[in-house]
Amino acid sequence: MTQVIIGGRIQLINIEVRNFQAHYCALEESSDMKPCYNDIKRINQYREYPKRDSKIDEKTLWRMAMDYYLDDEILCKRSFDGTLLRCLNEKEARQEL
Repeated sequence: MTQVIIGGRIQLINIEVRNFQAHYCALEESSDMKPCYNDIKRINQYREYPKRDSKIDEKTLWRMAMDYYLDDEILCKRSFDGTLLRCLNEKEARQEL
């Protein structure tokens, strides 16, 4: 929200929607056939940590999860310029090519 001065100039915001993939980095799935970002997704979605982790690992995962945004079931990483980068598993990345 912002205050608008009547008669003042308003700076336009340019929003672009891209329907193609600009860059991807496909990572292999773990041995349990879940994508590598599964732990971060579970933290953002349910606020639960993996059972095997120590307190230090939980803090590290929490800090990593703060850089991600969850929209329904789609996990996106916030880039330095505010762009949301969609997280893909290996199968989805191969389909996009």
